[in-house]
Amino acid sequence: VAGTPNVMKAAFTKEKDFFQDRGIQYFDPAVTFTERNLMKKQLFEALGEYLQMTEDENDFAAHEAWKAMDLFDQEMQEKGRLILEQVEQENRMAILMIGRPYHSDPGLNHGVLDEFQVLGYPVLSMRSVPKDEAWLQRFFRQDLESGRVETALEIRDVWPENFSSNSVQKVWAAKFAARHPNVAVLDLSSFKCGHD
Repeated sequence: VAGTPNVMKAAFTKEKDFFQDRGIQYFDPAVTFTERNLMKKQLFEALGEYLQMTEDENDFAAHEAWKAMDLFDQEMQEKGRLILEQVEQENRMAILMIGRPYHSDPGLNHGVLDEFQVLGYPVLSMRSVPKDEAWLQRFFRQDLESGRVETALEIRDVWPENFSSNSVQKVWAAKFAARHPNVAVLDLSSFKCGHD
C-alpha cells in the first residue's frame, strides 16, 4: 500500500513521462499519519515551496484535513451502525469486505461489491464498522468479562505481536464478524503473502 505512489509514477514514466507531457508535477512524499506534528513537517517540506504557503498555512490546512477525516470516519461508522441495526431487525445478512485499502476501487475488485448490493446485500467496509466501545460491548461481552481482552478493539488474544496496521484492521474486522450473526465476510486479496 505504501509503495502505490511509486508504482503509479513508474507506470506513467517508464517509456514516456506522461506527467511532464501534461505539465503535471507529481509528488509522492512519505508522510506519517500516526504522528501529526511529523506529518505537518513532512507535508510542508514536500509541498510548501511549490504551493507557496507558509508553515502556519500548512499547519492550518493539515488541521482542517484531520477534522474532515475525523468527520468522515464518524459518518461512515454511523452509516455502518444503521446498516447493522437494520439487518438485525430484518434478520438479513450484510457483507463485510475485508481487504487492503485499494480493494475498495471498483477497477480492482471487479465490481463484486456492487454485484452483492444488486442482490440485496448491504456491503460494509472495515472502516464503516462502529468503533464505539459501548456499542460493541454486546458483541465482545464474553471476551471482556473473561479477561481475554481489555477492550473490544484489541486483537492481542489472537495475534499478540502484530505491527501492521492494515492487518490489525483485517483481523479485528474478522473478529467482529465472527461475533455478529448477521455479518458475512468477503476477504478480497490480490495476492496471499506476508500478513495476508
